[in-house]
Amino acid sequence: MLADGLAGFERARDALSRKVADELDAARQETQRLAQTSAARVLEEAERAAGAESVLAEAREAEELRSREVVPGQRARVRGLGAEADVVSFHGHGTGRLRDGLRDHLRKHGAVESLKAGDRNEGGNGATILELR
Repeated sequence: MLADGLAGFERARDALSRKVADELDAARQETQRLAQTSAARVLEEAERAAGAESVLAEAREAEELRSREVVPGQRARVRGLGAEADVVSFHGHGTGRLRDGLRDHLRKHGAVESLKAGDRNEGGNGATILELR
């Protein structure tokens, strides 16, 4: 009876051992499948993000190109102001006539000790710096 009991115990132990091994294998396979799926998903998202980045870069480049192509007579939008207007001309600091006339007037003014064009960080030649008496 003892021998039959030990034999039954050995069979049960072997069956349990096989069941645990099968469940561990199944868990390992599931973990591997999830890891592969996760890695594939991460790669897919990275590729999508890279594609979006290139699309954004192309859009920025196209916008910059369009802004350089503005010519007098066209309609233009000033982004910062949210306003639109017809482009009449491009002035920069203009022809300098107003600046020169203003400086000539100020040189003759009694309250002005001296004047000079602004430094780069002050607006350059587009600015006039006064020293008053």
